[in-house]
Amino acid sequence: MDYETIVIARDGAIFTVTLNRPEKINAMSTAMWAELERAMDEAETDPAVRVLVLRGAGRAFSSGNDMSERTSGIGDWRRRVSEISRRILKLWNLRPVTIAMVHGHCLASGCELAAMCDITLAAEDAMFGEPEIHHGSMAQVFLPWVLGMKQAKEFILTGDPIDARTAQHIGLVNRVVPADRLEEETYALARRLARIPAVGLEFNKRTINKMYEIAGLLDGRDYMDQVSAILHVLMSEVSGPQGKALQEIKAKEGMKAFLEARASRMDGKDRGD
Repeated sequence: MDYETIVIARDGAIFTVTLNRPEKINAMSTAMWAELERAMDEAETDPAVRVLVLRGAGRAFSSGNDMSERTSGIGDWRRRVSEISRRILKLWNLRPVTIAMVHGHCLASGCELAAMCDITLAAEDAMFGEPEIHHGSMAQVFLPWVLGMKQAKEFILTGDPIDARTAQHIGLVNRVVPADRLEEETYALARRLARIPAVGLEFNKRTINKMYEIAGLLDGRDYMDQVSAILHVLMSEVSGPQGKALQEIKAKEGMKAFLEARASRMDGKDRGD
């Protein structure tokens, strides 16, 4: 079966998934989430695959969820949020080692996908952010486990963008490289990992992940799903100048303008102040 929103490629033990909606800054639509899960299943069940590389086509890794898709009512939001967090967790638990190859904007659910890969490499031009708080939404609960409490609170509660070097400093990124060397460095690492015995990769990864599960990661995920659904239903009631401005832009100018205004925070041209 062909893919419409992603591209997959195999090179020996390395399986590459490219988010492929460049005209939408690789916004994660329902179709893209489903195809990403299908690609993960392909990699999981192919014993020859040891490493999965996740990247984005065009000028960015991903701008996050496709907010042009309509969802109404707490039940619908609960199902949507649960499906997204389940798929992010599936990426985290995938048998192959996962590498995020990040350039340009890496926002919201896109940022969470990159964070939940085992290793994240970023180009010097990469920008990371969780802008959801400015329109009343919620970042994934996985981030505190990656960043630690203090860094996660500042990153999530301000919604401020950070550059690649800052992301590396707080633990969101393993390595920052020049943009013109990102692909070279990513696949050099992938090939090095692919030479390690498969059983060593799999069980060391599973052991590390299990420690986080024992500490309560899954319980936190379940709580987040419930609260996030409520916040999405209440999104139109968000207070504060930034949130109100974003909602007014969406109401008067449409979803495209809303997304552009939200993304403009990453460029320091905030229309929501």
